[in-house]
Amino acid sequence: MAEGLKANSTLMDLDLGANEIWDEGAKALKEALEQSSTLTDLNLEGNWRIDSATKEAIEHLLQSRKMVQVPTSTQEDKEGEEGAQSSPEAFHLAKPRIKALAQALQQSSTLTELDLEHNNLGDEGAKALAQAVEQNSTLTGWYLASNNIGDEGAKALAEDLQQNSTLRDLHLAFNSIGLEGAKALAEGLKQNSTLTKLVLMNNNIGDEGAKALAEALQQNSTLRDLHLAFNSIGLEGAKALAEAVQQNSILMNLDLNRNNIGDEGAKALEMIKEALRRNIWLEISPQKIHADEGDEGTEELRRFHESECEESPLNGTSDL
Repeated sequence: MAEGLKANSTLMDLDLGANEIWDEGAKALKEALEQSSTLTDLNLEGNWRIDSATKEAIEHLLQSRKMVQVPTSTQEDKEGEEGAQSSPEAFHLAKPRIKALAQALQQSSTLTELDLEHNNLGDEGAKALAQAVEQNSTLTGWYLASNNIGDEGAKALAEDLQQNSTLRDLHLAFNSIGLEGAKALAEGLKQNSTLTKLVLMNNNIGDEGAKALAEALQQNSTLRDLHLAFNSIGLEGAKALAEAVQQNSILMNLDLNRNNIGDEGAKALEMIKEALRRNIWLEISPQKIHADEGDEGTEELRRFHESECEESPLNGTSDL
């Protein structure tokens, strides 16, 4: 197996838990990992004969592949971004360092998650990184909350959604995305077939932005989790979303907390709740549960399925 890993160029996840692997075998796997650059997850739990030092070395090697190293500040950084300041709340990436990060993204063949929250990237930073991600085929999670990204940055990210075939989670909470950015992201969702979670909490998309996303939900077949809390969405936006989820059998969670839907939107919220409940019901249908009988997680789903689904899957419908 270790010899096979040395020649591996595609495998990213390998589960070898509880296989009575000894320390000698683990060391052979470590040596193979040093020559294979694609594997990022290796489960060795339950192999108690492996020395702790060997386990730690393997874990460190795998963890390093999930991180992008950004060069430390140079004099060029300081001269190129004299106004950049750091604080306990945010670290502002200098422009030369954004460029270095973008280059690393283009070259990386193992990175799966990138967390750049609280970095004040702005539209220009988002554009530079979005262009780099177009050439990346491994990234599955991108976390860009609190980066002062506006409509132009959102448009660049939306272009990625149209072309990307690996990204599953995109977090854009606490930015400055408005109607035009929401429209662009909606167009991206129409053509994307991998994204399962989109977080747009604390932006300013309003009713028209909600309508654009609602239209996208009628075409998208993968998104399961959509967060739209604190977005100035009113009755019209809620109605559009309610109509959209009637035609969508995939979405399971819709966060509309702290919007301006009001009492008149109660019917729309109830329609959304029922549609999401239906989707969850379909997902854990008796046929699917039977196929995985005996699995602990499946047993929990079975209990849920046998109940009357009294808990609402609509997250935070209150707009108090």
